[in-house]
Amino acid sequence: MASRGGTTGGDGGGEGDGLREIPASPSDDCALAADSWVVPPGRARRLWQALVELVFPARCAACKRFGVLAAADAPPPSVDHGDPQAIGRHHPQAHLRGLLCPACLEQCQWLRSPLCSRCGIMFISRVGGDHRCSDCLSDNGYYGRARAVGVYQGGLMALVHQLKYRGRLALAAPMGRMLYDTFNHYWRERRVDLVVPIPLHPRRLRRRGFNQAALLLRAWQRAADRDPAAAMRPVAAMRTLVRSRRTRSQTGLSRRERQRNIRGAFAVHDREGICQKHVLLLDDVFTTGATVEEAARTVLAAGAAAVDVLTFARTLR
Repeated sequence: MASRGGTTGGDGGGEGDGLREIPASPSDDCALAADSWVVPPGRARRLWQALVELVFPARCAACKRFGVLAAADAPPPSVDHGDPQAIGRHHPQAHLRGLLCPACLEQCQWLRSPLCSRCGIMFISRVGGDHRCSDCLSDNGYYGRARAVGVYQGGLMALVHQLKYRGRLALAAPMGRMLYDTFNHYWRERRVDLVVPIPLHPRRLRRRGFNQAALLLRAWQRAADRDPAAAMRPVAAMRTLVRSRRTRSQTGLSRRERQRNIRGAFAVHDREGICQKHVLLLDDVFTTGATVEEAARTVLAAGAAAVDVLTFARTLR
């Protein structure tokens, strides 16, 4: 993790206070509902599954097309911790079986080495080991390490959009589990005391009805609570960081414009609780890094010892 330092970079937002969940429509969540039912054992299983598929036709959670989903009960890809695509104890796509069609699942690109050892961007060249990219060599910034589950394109981009803009809140559960596995993979030997979601401004929170970063963190917490082998259980600090200034949307802005737009947008609500703590900022998407850089700067200025960043997806610039 990074101690105090450099300049700005970042993205998106969330606070867990006052969440009001927007219910997803029954037709949108039919596949998720079907997966959660208890299936009778033995020979009746095939008949039961046929009945479920008749009542709730399979629909891809990303592209929304009806058809055949990637088999939910298919064995996940073998996991070898020497395999750079292996995240934690599960391959990421194991969490999306039964949710995405084979085409959308195939489009998902998982972050793997070689990548930037600081910002986590995956290099186009697949030769060599992890090292700092040119941007991070010239600018130390405020956070120490940023990592993501996968690349913000294809099926993963569609999942973020369905959650964030269409209110498909049920998708937060598998996405949160993927974040939990990614955390265990990259932070096994790094201290983390608090996990802080990037907050939304209260006005945007009221308009959207929920903060996607807070939903992902709550899903992560549920995955951690069910994991008896969890080696580290950082505290979820939902109200520590607040959005103190309303900003225009970062979408469509250049890196420099994003930095100016987000400057001074955050404040720490609980300075005593964050003092000398190692903080992990959580968000849905990392694009230029302007939002997380400004959030990290604010947290360090309030007395945190170090800051890292974890997002569900990140762009390749």
